[in-house]
Amino acid sequence: MLLSCIVLFLLFHSTVKIKANDDFDGKKVIKLDFFGNEQNDSFIEIELGTPPQPLNVTLDFDSDLTWVISDLNPYCFDIDFQFYRSYYNNYSYSYDDILYFCYDKQGTFKDADSSTFDFFSYDENPIFSVNTSFKLDSEDRTVATGLWGKDVLWLNNNWNFSTFPFGLALSANKQLGTFGISSFTNNTNSNNQDLNFLDLLLENKFIERKIVSEYFRFNNNEFFDYKGVALIGGIDHTKIDGNLTVLPIINRYDYNINPYIKHADVTLSSFSIKISNSVITNSNFSAEEADSIFDIAVGLLTLNNLNHTLTENENDESMLEIQFTDKKYPIALFHEGINYYFPPSIFDDIVQGFQNLDVSFNESISNYTDIYFILKNLNCHFSYNLSGYIIDVPINNLATNMTYFNYYTDFDNNHHNKSKGDLAISFSFRKSNIGDIFLLGKMIFTNYYAVYDFEAGEIGISKLLNSNSTDEEITGDINFDNVDMISKYQSLPNTIQAPHYSDSYFVYVTSYISTARYDSTKVETFTNYTSWTTTNSGRYLISSIVGSYDSFVTTSSGTGPWSETVTTTITGGTEEVTSFKSYLRKNGFTATFPNTSATFQSGIENLNSANNIQVYNFSNLVLLLLSVFIYLLFI
Repeated sequence: MLLSCIVLFLLFHSTVKIKANDDFDGKKVIKLDFFGNEQNDSFIEIELGTPPQPLNVTLDFDSDLTWVISDLNPYCFDIDFQFYRSYYNNYSYSYDDILYFCYDKQGTFKDADSSTFDFFSYDENPIFSVNTSFKLDSEDRTVATGLWGKDVLWLNNNWNFSTFPFGLALSANKQLGTFGISSFTNNTNSNNQDLNFLDLLLENKFIERKIVSEYFRFNNNEFFDYKGVALIGGIDHTKIDGNLTVLPIINRYDYNINPYIKHADVTLSSFSIKISNSVITNSNFSAEEADSIFDIAVGLLTLNNLNHTLTENENDESMLEIQFTDKKYPIALFHEGINYYFPPSIFDDIVQGFQNLDVSFNESISNYTDIYFILKNLNCHFSYNLSGYIIDVPINNLATNMTYFNYYTDFDNNHHNKSKGDLAISFSFRKSNIGDIFLLGKMIFTNYYAVYDFEAGEIGISKLLNSNSTDEEITGDINFDNVDMISKYQSLPNTIQAPHYSDSYFVYVTSYISTARYDSTKVETFTNYTSWTTTNSGRYLISSIVGSYDSFVTTSSGTGPWSETVTTTITGGTEEVTSFKSYLRKNGFTATFPNTSATFQSGIENLNSANNIQVYNFSNLVLLLLSVFIYLLFI
């Protein structure tokens, strides 16, 4: 019976097949050119359909989902006819809900104009839905619904996928769709598991390994605009200054609640702010002026109980380093905006520590002119310790001079009107509203080269070696003399592990075991002076010790549903995890734990998972349960 189920599963399980055109050169690496500016997401240009329709789509490094906006989207404003597309519908919108630019010819896809477009069949789970309301940026509340479709996808004008799957958003509140190049499944409730772009590339031998590397730079004459490169399947070694330092990708969530890694997160070991009396490039300060303003700044800082050190080197350069935490946190490489995010308590400490540098620093409406005077002249950094690899971000880069704008933005993302010519500063760091997590804004990639190795579960980081890049280099063809094409089992070239690679963050886990989910019979049996509780239902059969007694007690029974919970909180590292496992075994349980480093999060999964939860001396029952589970999985 089981063999028959497996055969039927293999026969009817379909995968999406794609093929390259004749121009594909088989070099096993793909180059995507992307564009953007400080205030908006990065985007790439693709062509979709027959004949090809040019489209701009957001390049998403944190999701595997690709979707485009239909020209039937009722949220769009029709520029040609000056009315809302919702004229044809019974929709009503507030002013802020209307999108004025998504009706541009390169923003929406006309499926009716493509001779090769086709929707997924009913059996292929055709419903498409995406909701990013959990994202950090309060201005990004993308909601899109529609159907899954497939059509010819063209990239870089020289190769294509003949039946590329994507979501067609018939209703969306965003100007551009999304092109996902991550290996993580995010932002969708679809059950289609064959829609990962990197998996399709690998399956069809476009690449040999799921690896993505990136960098970008600002245009010389247009500071707010940038151009960048994402290489899929390879690494441009001419952009790496020295070695790549590799860090393990970790899971920011409780393993029991969300056991699968969904974001490009690594471990933050500590966070500090560094203030120096050295003069920033292009400053008009003299050394004496720098010393003077440094002494004033140090005197005004509110350090309270924060750890801080003041040092001076042989060149008379002074450095004040203020450590805001040495506790491990998850930290994400964040592409969706320029803002850097801090856990609420860390953000509050930063504001409190620096408020004396500017009389209005802690107010919701302020221009922060005094503190900007310091930042634009002295070397001041946010210092992120990533498992021993230090990234120093100049705070001056996070302070935008809004003098020539008619508004500026406060810490709550509120816009305030002002007259052009009046000095005002907008800072690009915010308080996280999703808990204790750090996020590095996308502008970090103007100084660092990043490599995402999804198969090894690692991220490589290096200082970006800025050659005299030209537009032709970024937007032209690949120079394969500069690119290392990474094969399936090849180690990344010129890499070193971060000094504290193995000392990784894990969630302060709350582990739980639910012993029943359906109506069942509960039997309490006391044997050898030990009480065992056995719960039997259609899918679960498990026993646990509930107490010890001095005398033999008879059996009692009753009708469920019943639910027994064992809850333990881990608040430390490897030793605590080991102790937790020992605790469970002493209480009658053994478990198959996640196959990861002991310093990663560990736990007991919900019984709905595939992990075996066994009871001491009940191995035969577990084997029976496993057989039933496999049977139920395939019927």
